[in-house]
Amino acid sequence: MSENLDPDSGVPLYRQIAARLMEDIDSGVFKPGDKIPTETELSRHYGVSTATIRSAMGILQLGGVVVRRQGVGTFVARPAQPADVAPDDDPMQC
Repeated sequence: MSENLDPDSGVPLYRQIAARLMEDIDSGVFKPGDKIPTETELSRHYGVSTATIRSAMGILQLGGVVVRRQGVGTFVARPAQPADVAPDDDPMQC
């Protein structure tokens, strides 16, 4: 995980953290189904408050990148599977 944050960049820290976590997911550090470290672990890692981490996770959750399970943890979301559509089911064919 990368931890270099720039508090003077004009980009809020929670957005920088969300971007770093996205980079980690995109590069395969975290794969679909993997558990993300806890808010406490991430706050120590990045040197920010848990509220900042919670905001970053909120962005990722709204984007469908992670799934939060209360009492269990936060996991990288599995990619959506395309619906199985048989050629005969095409609504555009008459």
